[in-house]
Amino acid sequence: MRAFDSLTKLGRARRLRAVAWNALDAFGLDVTRLRLVNNEANCTFRVDAADGRSYALRINLPGMRTRAEIRSELTWQEALWNDADIAVPQPIRARDGDLVVEASGGGVPATRLCNLSSWVDGRTLSRTRTPANFNRLGRLAARLHQHAATFNPPPGFDVPRLDTVIPPGRTDALFEGGEVNTLSARARSIVLELQAALERELGCMFRTGAKPHLIHGDLHWWNVLAYRGTLHPIDFEDCAWAFPVQEIAITFYYVLWDGRFAEFLDAFRGAYESVRPWPEAYTGQLEMMLGQRALDLLNLLMISPYANERALIPEYVDIIEWTYRPHFERWQALTS
Repeated sequence: MRAFDSLTKLGRARRLRAVAWNALDAFGLDVTRLRLVNNEANCTFRVDAADGRSYALRINLPGMRTRAEIRSELTWQEALWNDADIAVPQPIRARDGDLVVEASGGGVPATRLCNLSSWVDGRTLSRTRTPANFNRLGRLAARLHQHAATFNPPPGFDVPRLDTVIPPGRTDALFEGGEVNTLSARARSIVLELQAALERELGCMFRTGAKPHLIHGDLHWWNVLAYRGTLHPIDFEDCAWAFPVQEIAITFYYVLWDGRFAEFLDAFRGAYESVRPWPEAYTGQLEMMLGQRALDLLNLLMISPYANERALIPEYVDIIEWTYRPHFERWQALTS
């Protein structure tokens, strides 16, 4: 049998199918159909039940997050489902009442942590890019932040703080692991300059006495579904203690390539400010925070166990070296 990590995405998904069936036993569903949705970092299956309801089963990548962290993510999501008029997927509890179950399967190394949520219909916002939808997204982000600011986490609640360039608990191959030294001299200079500027900025943000609160942590246009005029945020696995400006930077990092960036940001900001104040401490702070996501993604590729993902590293280095040079120069000027 071939090593699991040497398989293609589809090959790994075929083996994870057995893990999915074993995990579903814990929920007591009468399953009629199991379909692969994607197998990127985590693996997600659509589950159709005999009663006509559908669910999303997520098989979490091992070693990335603890059971307590996954349970905490789902606890906040469950609170949003119960307390707020926000169309999040409903986390489904297993027969023993837990939000997280363990399952294994033949040819799959390590037991996997799995969770189940109600299925959400819709198209990703990446396929429906309009100012109107970014206006809705701004209001959605503000309402998520408003709920998070008053959320009282239960004992044992455990999510990371985004107070460092590489999130705590994540392997730092880029800086501590020395992978930055494998970059070209030009790229290495930019990355190190950006790291220093961000560390100073994050230090100031988290030492000012202002209180961070929960953010979704990955609220980009692939993690928001649009359906019949309603936006549904999905995939809360990167939720963390942070500041709203960090969240908005994550959202707009992926919009930098779109020629309508300014138009989308104006639409987003107008709706956000109709709910709560705009969170930038100074003009340009949002732009600077874009760099935190750029370096985090580069590091994620460097620690990936999959060759096809590591093969993307040169492309991301090119993005940092050429596409973002003007932004990095402004970030440096802002913090010099």
